[in-house]
Amino acid sequence: MIGAMGAIGYWVRRERRRHWVGIVVLAVLAGLGLGLTSVALTGARRADTAFDRLQAVTLAPDVGTGIDEGTPEEIIATVAADPAVATLTRWGVAAVRPDSMQEAAAFIGLDDAFLDEIYRPLIVEGRRARPGTDEVMVNETMADLGDIEVGDELDLVAGFEDAVPLGPATVVGIARSPFDFGPAAGGAYLLLDSSFYAAHQDTVPLLMVQVMARLTDGTDGHDDFNAAASAA
Repeated sequence: MIGAMGAIGYWVRRERRRHWVGIVVLAVLAGLGLGLTSVALTGARRADTAFDRLQAVTLAPDVGTGIDEGTPEEIIATVAADPAVATLTRWGVAAVRPDSMQEAAAFIGLDDAFLDEIYRPLIVEGRRARPGTDEVMVNETMADLGDIEVGDELDLVAGFEDAVPLGPATVVGIARSPFDFGPAAGGAYLLLDSSFYAAHQDTVPLLMVQVMARLTDGTDGHDDFNAAASAA
């Protein structure tokens, strides 16, 4: 049973024992052309009107797909260009955390669209982090558990054991997103854009990599998305 820290806390503890579990795997569909698994994010869907509004305002993805970190760029580009796909981006779960918090991680963008054109969190306090700066956003759970406020400076590290210092970062926003109520509920995480990954990719371990997409036909477009992946 997953405890109070939720999926991320459970997953971090497992990673320390050199095992990991995907925190966004909800409903597995057949993965074909990309040699991977296509994951519909329907498990995070609720009939609750407030949740529906949150999904809309945050440009929530309609589908997620686990991929190998080395998946060729041309395959990603081919799927992104398919008419079934409105917006597509790569993102990952990274072993990046405040040095003061052991059971935490980061959702990190590998492409510019993450946290902007897709999965754009609702800011409940402060503002969005500016790409290419030392600014970061945290989710509400991290803010609560770490006693973190807007304006605080965090010393970020990469890894869990023998952590590598990444330097200071300033918290400019506390954010809420659909994953806070779905697959990562109860987990404490940073929200980092692709510029952070570009600056630290030689140091930051990616523990899971996915593609997420908003589809032209919304959640009704899962079959078309799988067909696009098959043809890539």
